[in-house]
Amino acid sequence: MIEAPTRRTFALASCAALAALVWLLGTWFEGPAGVGGIAPGEVRGRAEAPPDAGTSAQDRQDDNDRAATAHAAAAPQRQRERSPVLHVRLRGLHASAPWTASLELEIDALDAELQLVHHEDKQVPDAEGRVAFALPASLDGLVTNGGIDADDANYLPLHRGWKEVLDLTREVEIDVQVVAVLQGRVVDGRSAPVPAARIVAFEQRDGQPLDRKLGECNTDAGGAYSLRVPPNIELFLVASPMQRRGSLDRTTNDTGELRSDLLPATQRAAGVLGSATTLADFVLRDATPVTGVVRWSNGTPVQLATVRCEPRRGAHLTISPGASLCIDANGDLCPGSRTDTDEQGRFALAAVPGAALDVIVDCVPTVLVVGDALRREAVPSVPVEMVIPAPITLRCVRAGSPLPEAEIAIEGWREHTTAANGELRFVLTQESVRVRATHE
Repeated sequence: MIEAPTRRTFALASCAALAALVWLLGTWFEGPAGVGGIAPGEVRGRAEAPPDAGTSAQDRQDDNDRAATAHAAAAPQRQRERSPVLHVRLRGLHASAPWTASLELEIDALDAELQLVHHEDKQVPDAEGRVAFALPASLDGLVTNGGIDADDANYLPLHRGWKEVLDLTREVEIDVQVVAVLQGRVVDGRSAPVPAARIVAFEQRDGQPLDRKLGECNTDAGGAYSLRVPPNIELFLVASPMQRRGSLDRTTNDTGELRSDLLPATQRAAGVLGSATTLADFVLRDATPVTGVVRWSNGTPVQLATVRCEPRRGAHLTISPGASLCIDANGDLCPGSRTDTDEQGRFALAAVPGAALDVIVDCVPTVLVVGDALRREAVPSVPVEMVIPAPITLRCVRAGSPLPEAEIAIEGWREHTTAANGELRFVLTQESVRVRATHE
Protein backbone atom coordinates (compact mmCIF):
# COMPACT_ATOMS: atom_id res chain seq x y z
CA MET A 1 0.00 0.00 0.00
CA ILE A 2 1.46 3.32 -1.12
CA GLU A 3 0.87 6.25 1.12
CA ALA A 4 0.45 9.79 -0.08
CA PRO A 5 3.50 11.90 0.68
CA THR A 6 3.34 14.03 3.76
CA ARG A 7 3.74 17.82 3.76
CA ARG A 8 7.20 17.40 5.32
CA THR A 9 8.30 15.17 2.46
CA PHE A 10 7.11 17.74 -0.11
CA ALA A 11 8.93 20.54 1.71
CA LEU A 12 12.22 18.64 1.76
CA ALA A 13 11.93 17.82 -1.96
CA SER A 14 11.14 21.44 -2.82
CA CYS A 15 14.20 22.75 -0.88
CA ALA A 16 16.48 20.27 -2.63
CA ALA A 17 15.20 21.30 -6.08
CA LEU A 18 15.57 24.98 -5.28
CA ALA A 19 19.17 24.48 -4.09
CA ALA A 20 20.03 22.61 -7.29
CA LEU A 21 18.60 25.41 -9.40
CA VAL A 22 20.56 28.08 -7.47
CA TRP A 23 23.78 26.06 -7.92
CA LEU A 24 23.17 25.68 -11.66
CA LEU A 25 22.48 29.39 -12.19
CA GLY A 26 25.50 30.34 -10.08
CA THR A 27 27.75 28.31 -12.36
CA TRP A 28 26.83 30.37 -15.47
CA PHE A 29 26.27 33.90 -14.16
CA GLU A 30 27.93 36.27 -11.72
CA GLY A 31 25.93 38.16 -9.20
CA PRO A 32 24.68 41.78 -9.33
CA ALA A 33 26.72 44.92 -8.68
CA GLY A 34 28.28 44.94 -5.25
CA VAL A 35 29.06 41.23 -5.37
CA GLY A 36 32.78 40.81 -6.05
CA GLY A 37 32.93 44.35 -7.53
CA ILE A 38 31.25 43.37 -10.83
CA ALA A 39 29.10 45.89 -12.64
CA PRO A 40 25.56 45.02 -13.69
CA GLY A 41 25.47 43.16 -16.99
CA GLU A 42 29.23 42.49 -16.99
CA VAL A 43 30.16 38.87 -17.75
CA ARG A 44 33.25 37.79 -15.87
CA GLY A 45 33.54 34.14 -16.75
CA ARG A 46 32.18 31.15 -18.58
CA ALA A 47 31.29 27.61 -17.67
CA GLU A 48 34.11 25.15 -18.17
CA ALA A 49 33.81 21.48 -18.78
CA PRO A 50 35.04 19.35 -15.88
CA PRO A 51 38.66 18.26 -16.29
CA ASP A 52 39.38 14.94 -17.88
CA ALA A 53 39.96 12.16 -15.50
CA GLY A 54 43.56 11.86 -16.79
CA THR A 55 44.42 15.59 -16.32
CA SER A 56 46.40 16.28 -13.19
CA ALA A 57 46.18 19.42 -11.08
CA GLN A 58 49.71 20.37 -12.19
CA ASP A 59 48.69 20.17 -15.87
CA ARG A 60 45.76 22.45 -15.21
CA GLN A 61 48.04 24.94 -13.42
CA ASP A 62 50.48 24.92 -16.36
CA ASP A 63 47.62 25.67 -18.76
CA ASN A 64 46.57 28.62 -16.60
CA ASP A 65 50.15 29.95 -16.49
CA ARG A 66 50.48 29.79 -20.28
CA ALA A 67 47.21 31.63 -20.75
CA ALA A 68 48.33 34.38 -18.38
CA THR A 69 51.65 34.74 -20.22
CA ALA A 70 49.91 35.03 -23.60
CA HIS A 71 47.60 37.68 -22.20
CA ALA A 72 50.52 39.71 -20.86
CA ALA A 73 52.42 39.42 -24.18
CA ALA A 74 49.42 40.76 -26.09
CA ALA A 75 49.17 43.83 -23.87
CA PRO A 76 51.74 45.96 -25.82
CA GLN A 77 49.97 45.15 -29.09
CA ARG A 78 46.65 46.25 -27.57
CA GLN A 79 48.36 49.44 -26.37
CA ARG A 80 49.77 50.14 -29.85
CA GLU A 81 46.34 49.71 -31.37
CA ARG A 82 45.05 52.42 -29.03
CA SER A 83 47.97 54.83 -29.80
CA PRO A 84 47.91 57.44 -32.58
CA VAL A 85 49.34 55.96 -35.78
CA LEU A 86 51.16 57.71 -38.62
CA HIS A 87 50.63 55.81 -41.87
CA VAL A 88 53.30 56.25 -44.56
CA ARG A 89 53.45 54.88 -48.11
CA LEU A 90 56.33 55.02 -50.59
CA ARG A 91 55.30 55.73 -54.18
CA GLY A 92 57.46 54.76 -57.15
CA LEU A 93 58.79 51.39 -55.98
CA HIS A 94 60.02 49.19 -58.83
CA ALA A 95 59.44 45.44 -58.92
CA SER A 96 63.03 44.79 -60.04
CA ALA A 97 64.49 46.88 -57.22
CA PRO A 98 63.00 45.87 -53.84
CA TRP A 99 63.17 48.40 -51.03
CA THR A 100 65.10 46.95 -48.07
CA ALA A 101 66.16 49.96 -45.97
CA SER A 102 64.45 51.19 -42.81
CA LEU A 103 62.46 54.41 -42.69
CA GLU A 104 63.77 56.46 -39.76
CA LEU A 105 61.20 58.68 -38.06
CA GLU A 106 62.10 61.50 -35.68
CA ILE A 107 59.58 63.93 -34.15
CA ASP A 108 59.85 66.78 -31.65
CA ALA A 109 57.05 68.87 -30.16
CA LEU A 110 56.26 71.09 -27.16
CA ASP A 111 53.28 70.12 -25.02
CA ALA A 112 50.90 72.50 -23.22
CA GLU A 113 53.42 72.89 -20.38
CA LEU A 114 56.22 73.66 -22.87
CA GLN A 115 57.90 70.35 -22.15
CA LEU A 116 59.77 68.71 -25.01
CA VAL A 117 58.18 65.56 -26.41
CA HIS A 118 60.67 63.52 -28.46
CA HIS A 119 59.94 60.32 -30.37
CA GLU A 120 62.02 58.11 -32.67
CA ASP A 121 61.13 54.94 -34.56
CA LYS A 122 62.56 52.82 -37.33
CA GLN A 123 60.71 50.33 -39.53
CA VAL A 124 61.13 48.57 -42.89
CA PRO A 125 58.18 49.08 -45.28
CA ASP A 126 56.18 46.10 -46.49
CA ALA A 127 56.18 44.94 -50.12
CA GLU A 128 53.70 47.71 -51.01
CA GLY A 129 55.87 50.38 -49.39
CA ARG A 130 53.62 50.89 -46.37
CA VAL A 131 54.63 51.56 -42.76
CA ALA A 132 52.54 52.27 -39.66
CA PHE A 133 54.39 54.25 -36.98
CA ALA A 134 52.77 54.10 -33.54
CA LEU A 135 53.10 57.52 -31.88
CA PRO A 136 52.89 58.52 -28.23
CA ALA A 137 49.43 59.76 -27.25
CA SER A 138 51.12 62.95 -25.96
CA LEU A 139 51.85 64.00 -29.58
CA ASP A 140 48.21 63.94 -30.64
CA GLY A 141 47.10 67.43 -31.69
CA LEU A 142 50.51 69.11 -31.19
CA VAL A 143 52.50 71.05 -33.76
CA THR A 144 55.34 68.67 -34.57
CA ASN A 145 58.74 69.30 -36.11
CA GLY A 146 59.66 66.00 -37.69
CA GLY A 147 61.07 64.11 -40.59
CA ILE A 148 61.50 60.74 -42.25
CA ASP A 149 64.87 59.72 -43.71
CA ALA A 150 66.05 56.62 -45.55
CA ASP A 151 68.92 55.52 -47.76
CA ASP A 152 68.28 52.44 -49.89
CA ALA A 153 70.94 51.28 -52.35
CA ASN A 154 68.40 51.00 -55.18
CA TYR A 155 66.93 54.50 -54.75
CA LEU A 156 67.97 58.09 -54.28
CA PRO A 157 68.31 59.12 -50.62
CA LEU A 158 64.94 60.04 -49.12
CA HIS A 159 64.04 62.92 -46.83
CA ARG A 160 60.60 64.27 -45.95
CA GLY A 161 60.30 66.98 -43.32
CA TRP A 162 57.40 68.93 -41.83
CA LYS A 163 56.43 71.42 -39.14
CA GLU A 164 52.70 71.12 -38.57
CA VAL A 165 49.96 69.28 -36.73
CA LEU A 166 49.92 65.80 -38.27
CA ASP A 167 46.66 64.73 -39.87
CA LEU A 168 46.64 61.10 -38.79
CA THR A 169 43.50 60.38 -40.78
CA ARG A 170 45.48 60.64 -44.01
CA GLU A 171 48.32 58.51 -45.34
CA VAL A 172 51.60 60.35 -45.91
CA GLU A 173 52.78 59.60 -49.45
CA ILE A 174 56.48 59.98 -50.30
CA ASP A 175 57.77 59.70 -53.86
CA VAL A 176 60.96 57.71 -54.36
CA GLN A 177 63.26 57.51 -57.39
CA VAL A 178 64.67 54.15 -58.44
CA VAL A 179 68.29 54.20 -59.60
CA ALA A 180 70.94 51.97 -61.09
CA VAL A 181 74.34 51.60 -59.42
CA LEU A 182 77.68 51.97 -61.17
CA GLN A 183 80.76 50.97 -59.22
CA GLY A 184 84.48 50.75 -59.79
CA ARG A 185 87.85 52.31 -58.92
CA VAL A 186 89.92 55.36 -59.84
CA VAL A 187 93.71 54.90 -60.07
CA ASP A 188 96.66 56.84 -61.40
CA GLY A 189 99.11 55.70 -64.07
CA ARG A 190 101.01 53.69 -61.46
CA SER A 191 97.83 51.83 -60.36
CA ALA A 192 97.78 53.67 -57.03
CA PRO A 193 94.26 54.51 -55.77
CA VAL A 194 93.08 58.11 -56.07
CA PRO A 195 91.03 59.09 -52.98
CA ALA A 196 88.46 61.91 -53.10
CA ALA A 197 88.20 61.76 -56.90
CA ARG A 198 84.81 63.09 -57.96
CA ILE A 199 82.78 60.91 -60.34
CA VAL A 200 80.13 62.86 -62.28
CA ALA A 201 77.53 61.40 -64.65
CA PHE A 202 76.43 63.77 -67.42
CA GLU A 203 73.44 63.46 -69.71
CA GLN A 204 74.10 62.78 -73.40
CA ARG A 205 72.20 63.80 -76.53
CA ASP A 206 73.06 62.33 -79.92
CA GLY A 207 76.25 60.96 -78.42
CA GLN A 208 77.44 64.36 -77.16
CA PRO A 209 77.66 65.17 -73.43
CA LEU A 210 75.51 67.98 -72.04
CA ASP A 211 76.35 70.16 -69.06
CA ARG A 212 73.68 68.54 -66.91
CA LYS A 213 74.60 66.33 -63.98
CA LEU A 214 72.58 63.17 -63.32
CA GLY A 215 74.64 61.91 -60.39
CA GLU A 216 77.93 62.36 -58.56
CA CYS A 217 79.97 60.88 -55.74
CA ASN A 218 83.51 60.66 -54.36
CA THR A 219 85.96 57.78 -54.14
CA ASP A 220 86.95 56.44 -50.73
CA ALA A 221 90.48 56.03 -49.37
CA GLY A 222 90.96 52.97 -51.58
CA GLY A 223 89.84 54.74 -54.76
CA ALA A 224 86.51 52.85 -54.90
CA TYR A 225 83.17 54.48 -55.67
CA SER A 226 79.48 53.62 -55.91
CA LEU A 227 77.45 55.98 -58.09
CA ARG A 228 73.64 56.12 -58.29
CA VAL A 229 72.32 57.10 -61.71
CA PRO A 230 69.11 56.86 -63.76
CA PRO A 231 68.73 53.30 -65.11
CA ASN A 232 69.04 52.16 -68.73
CA ILE A 233 70.53 55.44 -70.00
CA GLU A 234 73.98 55.71 -71.54
CA LEU A 235 75.86 58.37 -69.58
CA PHE A 236 79.08 60.31 -70.03
CA LEU A 237 81.17 59.73 -66.89
CA VAL A 238 84.03 61.97 -65.75
CA ALA A 239 86.47 61.07 -62.98
CA SER A 240 88.31 64.18 -61.75
CA PRO A 241 91.22 64.22 -59.27
CA MET A 242 90.11 66.66 -56.57
CA GLN A 243 91.89 68.11 -53.59
CA ARG A 244 90.86 66.08 -50.55
CA ARG A 245 89.00 67.59 -47.62
CA GLY A 246 88.40 65.92 -44.25
CA SER A 247 87.20 62.35 -43.83
CA LEU A 248 85.98 60.16 -46.69
CA ASP A 249 82.53 59.22 -45.43
CA ARG A 250 80.45 62.02 -46.97
CA THR A 251 78.87 62.22 -50.41
CA THR A 252 81.24 64.96 -51.60
CA ASN A 253 84.61 65.01 -49.89
CA ASP A 254 86.67 67.48 -51.86
CA THR A 255 87.44 71.19 -51.77
CA GLY A 256 85.92 71.74 -55.21
CA GLU A 257 89.35 72.35 -56.74
CA LEU A 258 91.33 70.04 -59.04
CA ARG A 259 94.70 68.61 -58.17
CA SER A 260 97.49 69.95 -60.36
CA ASP A 261 99.35 66.65 -60.84
CA LEU A 262 96.67 64.48 -62.50
CA LEU A 263 94.20 64.82 -65.37
CA PRO A 264 90.53 63.79 -65.51
CA ALA A 265 89.44 60.63 -67.38
CA THR A 266 86.13 59.70 -69.01
CA GLN A 267 84.09 56.71 -70.14
CA ARG A 268 80.54 55.94 -71.23
CA ALA A 269 78.31 53.47 -69.39
CA ALA A 270 74.71 52.58 -68.53
CA GLY A 271 73.36 50.95 -65.39
CA VAL A 272 70.57 48.41 -64.93
CA LEU A 273 68.08 47.83 -62.15
CA GLY A 274 68.48 45.19 -59.49
CA SER A 275 72.27 44.77 -59.47
CA ALA A 276 75.36 46.98 -59.52
CA THR A 277 77.31 47.34 -62.77
CA THR A 278 81.09 47.16 -62.30
CA LEU A 279 83.05 49.35 -64.70
CA ALA A 280 86.63 49.31 -65.85
CA ASP A 281 89.04 51.40 -63.78
CA PHE A 282 89.37 55.10 -64.49
CA VAL A 283 93.11 55.68 -65.06
CA LEU A 284 94.19 59.28 -64.49
CA ARG A 285 97.27 60.37 -66.46
CA ASP A 286 99.88 62.77 -65.15
CA ALA A 287 99.25 66.44 -65.86
CA THR A 288 101.65 69.08 -67.18
CA PRO A 289 100.84 71.97 -64.84
CA VAL A 290 100.66 75.62 -65.69
CA THR A 291 102.78 77.34 -63.05
CA GLY A 292 103.39 80.96 -62.23
CA VAL A 293 103.48 83.73 -59.65
CA VAL A 294 101.29 86.74 -58.80
CA ARG A 295 103.10 89.93 -57.69
CA TRP A 296 102.34 93.57 -57.00
CA SER A 297 103.97 96.05 -59.38
CA ASN A 298 106.70 96.63 -56.76
CA GLY A 299 107.65 92.94 -56.84
CA THR A 300 105.96 91.93 -53.57
CA PRO A 301 104.24 88.51 -53.85
CA VAL A 302 100.45 88.42 -53.49
CA GLN A 303 99.28 85.70 -51.13
CA LEU A 304 95.80 84.13 -51.43
CA ALA A 305 95.04 85.64 -54.81
CA THR A 306 92.50 83.49 -56.68
CA VAL A 307 93.86 82.28 -60.03
CA ARG A 308 92.11 80.15 -62.61
CA CYS A 309 93.06 78.42 -65.84
CA GLU A 310 90.54 78.48 -68.70
CA PRO A 311 90.74 76.47 -71.97
CA ARG A 312 90.04 78.60 -75.04
CA ARG A 313 87.85 76.11 -76.91
CA GLY A 314 85.65 73.05 -76.44
CA ALA A 315 82.32 72.04 -74.92
CA HIS A 316 82.16 73.01 -71.27
CA LEU A 317 81.18 70.57 -68.50
CA THR A 318 80.92 71.83 -64.90
CA ILE A 319 82.53 69.57 -62.29
CA SER A 320 82.26 72.10 -59.44
CA PRO A 321 82.23 75.92 -59.11
CA GLY A 322 86.03 75.77 -59.20
CA ALA A 323 86.58 72.98 -61.74
CA SER A 324 85.42 72.25 -65.27
CA LEU A 325 86.27 70.15 -68.30
CA CYS A 326 86.40 71.17 -71.95
CA ILE A 327 86.09 68.64 -74.77
CA ASP A 328 87.16 69.76 -78.24
CA ALA A 329 85.92 68.49 -81.59
CA ASN A 330 88.51 65.70 -81.57
CA GLY A 331 87.36 64.46 -78.18
CA ASP A 332 90.48 65.74 -76.42
CA LEU A 333 90.05 66.80 -72.79
CA CYS A 334 91.37 69.94 -71.14
CA PRO A 335 90.54 70.82 -67.55
CA GLY A 336 89.70 74.26 -66.26
CA SER A 337 90.66 74.80 -62.64
CA ARG A 338 91.08 77.33 -59.87
CA THR A 339 93.42 77.73 -56.91
CA ASP A 340 94.84 80.28 -54.45
CA THR A 341 98.43 81.50 -54.41
CA ASP A 342 100.76 80.48 -51.57
CA GLU A 343 102.88 82.72 -49.34
CA GLN A 344 105.29 83.34 -52.22
CA GLY A 345 102.47 84.18 -54.62
CA ARG A 346 103.00 80.91 -56.55
CA PHE A 347 100.33 78.72 -58.15
CA ALA A 348 100.06 75.48 -60.17
CA LEU A 349 97.06 74.42 -62.26
CA ALA A 350 96.44 71.11 -64.07
CA ALA A 351 96.74 71.23 -67.86
CA VAL A 352 97.20 69.03 -70.92
CA PRO A 353 100.53 69.33 -72.81
CA GLY A 354 100.24 71.76 -75.71
CA ALA A 355 96.83 73.15 -74.66
CA ALA A 356 95.96 76.78 -75.43
CA LEU A 357 94.98 78.41 -72.15
CA ASP A 358 94.30 81.70 -70.43
CA VAL A 359 95.41 82.36 -66.85
CA ILE A 360 93.15 84.81 -65.02
CA VAL A 361 93.44 86.53 -61.62
CA ASP A 362 89.88 86.60 -60.32
CA CYS A 363 90.32 88.02 -56.85
CA VAL A 364 92.92 89.83 -54.76
CA PRO A 365 92.47 89.67 -50.95
CA THR A 366 91.31 92.87 -49.18
CA VAL A 367 91.41 94.83 -52.44
CA LEU A 368 88.64 95.56 -54.95
CA VAL A 369 89.59 94.99 -58.61
CA VAL A 370 87.97 97.60 -60.88
CA GLY A 371 88.10 96.95 -64.60
CA ASP A 372 88.76 93.90 -66.72
CA ALA A 373 90.15 90.79 -65.03
CA LEU A 374 93.91 90.34 -65.29
CA ARG A 375 94.38 87.79 -68.07
CA ARG A 376 97.46 86.25 -69.70
CA GLU A 377 97.88 83.66 -72.43
CA ALA A 378 99.72 80.58 -71.25
CA VAL A 379 100.97 77.15 -72.28
CA PRO A 380 101.86 74.31 -69.92
CA SER A 381 105.47 74.09 -68.69
CA VAL A 382 106.12 77.82 -69.36
CA PRO A 383 105.93 79.87 -66.13
CA VAL A 384 103.51 82.81 -66.09
CA GLU A 385 104.06 86.05 -64.17
CA MET A 386 100.96 88.03 -63.27
CA VAL A 387 101.67 91.64 -62.23
CA ILE A 388 98.96 93.57 -60.42
CA PRO A 389 99.01 97.38 -60.42
CA ALA A 390 99.61 99.06 -57.09
CA PRO A 391 96.34 99.61 -55.20
CA ILE A 392 94.75 103.05 -55.07
CA THR A 393 93.61 104.32 -51.68
CA LEU A 394 90.54 106.56 -51.74
CA ARG A 395 89.95 108.55 -48.52
CA CYS A 396 86.71 110.34 -47.65
CA VAL A 397 86.85 113.17 -45.10
CA ARG A 398 84.57 115.95 -43.83
CA ALA A 399 86.10 118.93 -42.11
CA GLY A 400 89.31 116.98 -41.86
CA SER A 401 87.71 113.96 -40.14
CA PRO A 402 87.43 110.53 -41.84
CA LEU A 403 83.95 109.41 -42.92
CA PRO A 404 83.30 105.71 -42.25
CA GLU A 405 80.56 104.01 -44.27
CA ALA A 406 80.55 106.69 -46.94
CA GLU A 407 78.99 105.38 -50.15
CA ILE A 408 81.42 105.19 -53.08
CA ALA A 409 79.89 104.84 -56.54
CA ILE A 410 82.42 103.65 -59.15
CA GLU A 411 81.29 104.04 -62.74
CA GLY A 412 80.17 100.68 -64.11
CA TRP A 413 80.40 98.92 -60.73
CA ARG A 414 78.17 98.42 -57.74
CA GLU A 415 78.42 100.79 -54.79
CA HIS A 416 80.88 100.19 -51.97
CA THR A 417 81.37 101.78 -48.54
CA THR A 418 84.46 103.10 -46.83
CA ALA A 419 86.04 101.35 -43.85
CA ALA A 420 86.17 102.73 -40.30
CA ASN A 421 89.14 104.91 -41.27
CA GLY A 422 87.18 106.39 -44.18
CA GLU A 423 89.26 104.55 -46.80
CA LEU A 424 88.53 102.26 -49.75
CA ARG A 425 91.35 100.44 -51.55
CA PHE A 426 91.02 99.18 -55.10
CA VAL A 427 93.10 98.09 -58.07
CA LEU A 428 92.38 99.84 -61.36
CA THR A 429 93.02 97.71 -64.47
CA GLN A 430 91.75 100.30 -66.95
CA GLU A 431 93.01 103.79 -67.84
CA SER A 432 90.50 105.86 -65.88
CA VAL A 433 87.21 105.69 -64.01
CA ARG A 434 84.72 108.16 -62.49
CA VAL A 435 84.08 108.01 -58.76
CA ARG A 436 81.39 109.72 -56.65
CA ALA A 437 81.23 109.77 -52.83
CA THR A 438 78.15 110.51 -50.68
CA HIS A 439 77.44 110.40 -46.97
CA GLU A 440 74.27 110.96 -45.02
